[in-house]
Amino acid sequence: MYDKGLEIRTTVMGKAYVDKALNANTDDFGKPVQDYVTEYAWGAVWGREGLSRKTRSMLNLAMISILSRPHELQNAFGLCWAPARYVARSMSAQRPQPAARHRGSWRSSWG
Repeated sequence: MYDKGLEIRTTVMGKAYVDKALNANTDDFGKPVQDYVTEYAWGAVWGREGLSRKTRSMLNLAMISILSRPHELQNAFGLCWAPARYVARSMSAQRPQPAARHRGSWRSSWG
C-alpha cells in the first residue's frame, strides 16, 4: 500500500514536493508520520475505487477551501499547482466546442 500511495502522491503533488516532504522529515517523529500519510491517506484513501483522481482533486480543493486552510491551498495552488495541473491534463482531451462562431448567434436561438 505504501508504494501505491507514493506513486499517487507523486503524481498528484509532484516529485519535488514529495521528495522535500519525505527528506525534511527523517527524525523519529517525522518519518512515521510521513509513512502513515503516504500509506493511508494516499494509498488507502486516494487509491481506493469509486472516484477518479480528478474528482478527488476537486473535492479536496473544495474541502480545504470550505475549512479555511490557506496554507493547504497555498500548497495546492501557490507552490506546486499539481492538483490543478492534474485536472487540466485529464480534461484536455474533452475540449469544449465553441458555442457560436460569430457575434450574436446565441441570441437567435432564444426566440
